[in-house]
Amino acid sequence: MAAFDRDTEVAATGGYHITLDGRAQSALRELVAPEITERLLASASALRLRDRDAFWDHRGRLLGHGPDLSGDSGVDIDRITLRTLLAEAVGDDLHLGRASWCC
Repeated sequence: MAAFDRDTEVAATGGYHITLDGRAQSALRELVAPEITERLLASASALRLRDRDAFWDHRGRLLGHGPDLSGDSGVDIDRITLRTLLAEAVGDDLHLGRASWCC
Protein backbone atom coordinates (compact mmCIF):
# COMPACT_ATOMS: atom_id res chain seq x y z
CA MET A 1 0.00 0.00 0.00
CA ALA A 2 1.30 3.48 -0.88
CA ALA A 3 0.43 6.89 0.57
CA PHE A 4 0.68 10.16 -1.34
CA ASP A 5 0.94 13.65 0.14
CA ARG A 6 1.00 16.86 -1.84
CA ASP A 7 3.26 18.51 0.76
CA THR A 8 6.99 18.07 0.34
CA GLU A 9 7.68 17.84 4.09
CA VAL A 10 6.01 15.75 6.77
CA ALA A 11 6.24 18.70 9.18
CA ALA A 12 4.24 20.96 6.83
CA THR A 13 0.79 21.62 8.22
CA GLY A 14 -2.34 23.56 7.51
CA GLY A 15 -3.33 24.02 11.12
CA TYR A 16 -2.63 23.49 14.77
CA HIS A 17 -4.59 20.36 15.63
CA ILE A 18 -7.16 17.96 14.32
CA THR A 19 -9.93 16.11 16.14
CA LEU A 20 -10.09 12.34 15.76
CA ASP A 21 -13.51 10.97 16.58
CA GLY A 22 -14.16 7.37 17.56
CA ARG A 23 -14.40 6.24 13.93
CA ALA A 24 -11.03 7.78 13.06
CA GLN A 25 -9.44 6.13 16.08
CA SER A 26 -10.89 2.75 15.06
CA ALA A 27 -9.55 3.17 11.54
CA LEU A 28 -6.09 3.97 12.91
CA ARG A 29 -6.18 0.86 15.06
CA GLU A 30 -6.96 -1.25 11.98
CA LEU A 31 -4.39 0.36 9.67
CA VAL A 32 -1.43 1.25 11.89
CA ALA A 33 0.76 -0.84 14.18
CA PRO A 34 -0.45 -0.81 17.79
CA GLU A 35 2.69 0.88 19.14
CA ILE A 36 2.27 3.81 16.73
CA THR A 37 -1.42 4.16 17.61
CA GLU A 38 -0.52 4.11 21.31
CA ARG A 39 2.11 6.83 20.84
CA LEU A 40 -0.33 8.93 18.85
CA LEU A 41 -3.16 8.67 21.38
CA ALA A 42 -0.74 9.25 24.28
CA SER A 43 0.06 12.66 22.81
CA ALA A 44 -3.61 13.58 22.36
CA SER A 45 -5.94 15.49 24.65
CA ALA A 46 -9.39 14.08 25.33
CA LEU A 47 -12.28 16.32 24.36
CA ARG A 48 -14.21 15.12 27.40
CA LEU A 49 -11.62 16.80 29.64
CA ARG A 50 -11.92 20.22 28.01
CA ASP A 51 -14.00 23.04 29.41
CA ARG A 52 -16.96 24.00 27.26
CA ASP A 53 -16.13 26.67 24.70
CA ALA A 54 -17.53 30.12 25.45
CA PHE A 55 -18.62 32.51 22.70
CA TRP A 56 -18.44 36.27 23.28
CA ASP A 57 -19.54 39.22 21.18
CA HIS A 58 -17.38 42.25 20.34
CA ARG A 59 -18.47 43.97 23.56
CA GLY A 60 -17.44 41.06 25.77
CA ARG A 61 -20.95 39.77 26.41
CA LEU A 62 -21.33 36.04 26.72
CA LEU A 63 -23.40 34.72 23.82
CA GLY A 64 -23.43 31.09 24.81
CA HIS A 65 -21.43 27.91 25.19
CA GLY A 66 -20.38 25.15 22.85
CA PRO A 67 -21.65 21.60 23.22
CA ASP A 68 -21.03 19.51 26.31
CA LEU A 69 -18.26 17.10 25.32
CA SER A 70 -18.07 15.22 28.61
CA GLY A 71 -19.24 11.99 26.95
CA ASP A 72 -17.31 12.43 23.69
CA SER A 73 -14.64 9.84 22.82
CA GLY A 74 -12.87 12.22 20.43
CA VAL A 75 -9.34 13.49 20.96
CA ASP A 76 -7.41 16.48 19.70
CA ILE A 77 -4.02 15.68 18.20
CA ASP A 78 -1.26 17.94 16.96
CA ARG A 79 -1.19 17.78 13.15
CA ILE A 80 2.58 17.48 12.88
CA THR A 81 2.62 14.66 15.44
CA LEU A 82 -0.11 12.86 13.49
CA ARG A 83 1.68 13.28 10.17
CA THR A 84 5.06 12.25 11.61
CA LEU A 85 3.71 9.06 13.16
CA LEU A 86 1.68 8.16 10.06
CA ALA A 87 4.79 8.73 7.91
CA GLU A 88 6.69 6.38 10.21
CA ALA A 89 3.95 3.79 9.82
CA VAL A 90 3.98 4.04 6.02
CA GLY A 91 7.78 4.06 5.76
CA ASP A 92 9.22 3.94 2.24
CA ASP A 93 5.72 3.77 0.73
CA LEU A 94 5.18 7.48 1.51
CA HIS A 95 5.51 9.69 -1.58
CA LEU A 96 5.84 13.37 -0.73
CA GLY A 97 5.14 16.14 -3.21
CA ARG A 98 2.53 14.11 -5.07
CA ALA A 99 -1.18 14.47 -4.42
CA SER A 100 -2.06 11.22 -6.13
CA TRP A 101 -0.83 8.70 -8.59
CA CYS A 102 -2.04 7.84 -12.00
CA CYS A 103 -1.91 4.89 -14.35
